[in-house]
Amino acid sequence: MKKFYLPFQSLSSSIVNPAKKFISIARFLVILVFMIGQSFSTKAQVGEALDFSGASNYVTLPNLLPSGSYTKEAWVNARSFSPFNVNIVSGSISAFWAPNGNLSSGHNFAYVTIQDATPMNTSQWYHVAVTYDAGTNTMILYKNGTQVATGNPVGVYTGETNAYIGAYDNGGGPSFLWDGQIDEVRIWNVVRTPAEITAGQSCILTGDEPGLLAYYNFDQGVAGGNNVGVTTLNDISDKCAPNNGTLTGFALTGATSNWVAPGAGISGSCGGTFANINLAGNALCISDGDVTPSLTDFTDFGSGLTRTFTIQNTGSAVLNIGSITFSGPNASEFSVTSSPSATVAAAGSTTFTITFTPASNGSKLATVNINNDDADELIYNFNIAAIFSTLPVNFKSFTITKLINKSQLNWVTASENNNLGFEILRSVDGINWTKIGFVAGSGTISTDKSYIFTDASPAKGINYYQLKQIDIDNRSKYSAIRTVTFASDYNLVYPVPTSDKVIIELKDSKLIGSAALISDQNGKLVQRVTITNMQQEISLYKLPTGMYFLKMTDGSSYKLIKQ
Repeated sequence: MKKFYLPFQSLSSSIVNPAKKFISIARFLVILVFMIGQSFSTKAQVGEALDFSGASNYVTLPNLLPSGSYTKEAWVNARSFSPFNVNIVSGSISAFWAPNGNLSSGHNFAYVTIQDATPMNTSQWYHVAVTYDAGTNTMILYKNGTQVATGNPVGVYTGETNAYIGAYDNGGGPSFLWDGQIDEVRIWNVVRTPAEITAGQSCILTGDEPGLLAYYNFDQGVAGGNNVGVTTLNDISDKCAPNNGTLTGFALTGATSNWVAPGAGISGSCGGTFANINLAGNALCISDGDVTPSLTDFTDFGSGLTRTFTIQNTGSAVLNIGSITFSGPNASEFSVTSSPSATVAAAGSTTFTITFTPASNGSKLATVNINNDDADELIYNFNIAAIFSTLPVNFKSFTITKLINKSQLNWVTASENNNLGFEILRSVDGINWTKIGFVAGSGTISTDKSYIFTDASPAKGINYYQLKQIDIDNRSKYSAIRTVTFASDYNLVYPVPTSDKVIIELKDSKLIGSAALISDQNGKLVQRVTITNMQQEISLYKLPTGMYFLKMTDGSSYKLIKQ
């Protein structure tokens, strides 16, 4: 703490001259406030790195590294090295670590395939990086911008099932935990060149760099203060949905196991200008590759015919927009009727409108493809859906909610004409149906109408539900089929066959974060999906008709049929 010398009058002279006494007290108060402010300023210093205790601390990341090339970078400062306190950025299939201080990396349980022969010192900051070129199966290690080892990893890298900063997971949970500090973690889906690694190791990224999956600068919390609520590691790359990490096991108070300062010696901008495309509907961000249309972000048109979307350039260079095309089963029924600007300035935006022109009744699906010059999102695509009906009842929505041991059916109609009511149908195999109830309709109305029905005795396993709408003149139509699953002793994958989507229903949460692999009859991998929910929907509409096989990491395998 800094020392301050106070120019006070002596107490005796202040007593002799009351005015001088007042001036001295006022001066004292001003300087005291300054001292307190300086003290609070020091205590409130923003964290610049994260300290890992080596005992229980790690950061869980989203699964960032599917199969393919990658680069991992970090600044590290070890308190100690042992074979057990050494992981930097690892998972369960790949490891980037430093056993006994020797920077190492590898795949598939051969994690010292590539190793630096010269160990790092404790209490010293190092920039470390590993690149993996999937095309040549070549891995290179860098320390402080210098290549220190290269080689060929064992086996084929098929992608991670878990990802951590400061830990590794061999199937028994996070282990081999880092002891020391970590800063400036950067994860890429490209092979960074030696020149790029050297040039970028000591400066701040813009966040728009092509191939940047996640950027963690660790500038969070109060250094050494009480950070009990600061348990999210922020990804500051320019992404629609940031790949934030989650802190686990940190004390988040004191000088260790907490946000600390100073961190690595990072200063200035790495420079460069990059365009970065983001998309929004109804002021909500739509991720590149989104396959789940939603009413809230306008990707599901519902019964509407037009939707307006905003293209945002969050980068620092001009974004050039090319053609916008449609693909998928109902591509011809969607069109751009108001085009975006051909160029979007840095931090600027433009809008475009999509119109749905139905050719027939039913649910419709297509993919929007926005061609642009963002280097790592050259074709920004997302799914859209709509529904059209000229029949007496226009269904706006139909959902199922599981209420402990009951099924609650909710549906909304946009309009009704001579509607007698709805028969509630249930099936356990999707083929044979049983009527389990009836809800009266509203006759003829032109406004939205909500309905509810509760099935108090659903079957164990998969329950299929469908509404049969009946007119006063006895004509009828059927709603879409919805499913809900109750406790089962095995994973469920349904429906089979399907014309588009299948649902994976997990028996427990252990598979969350793992990968589901879909292969064709020749064993060729055609689709890879990361499991993020206990009940997850997978779209197969891009795949040709035929037979496929879905394999989970627990060894279970399922046959799929795309019609």
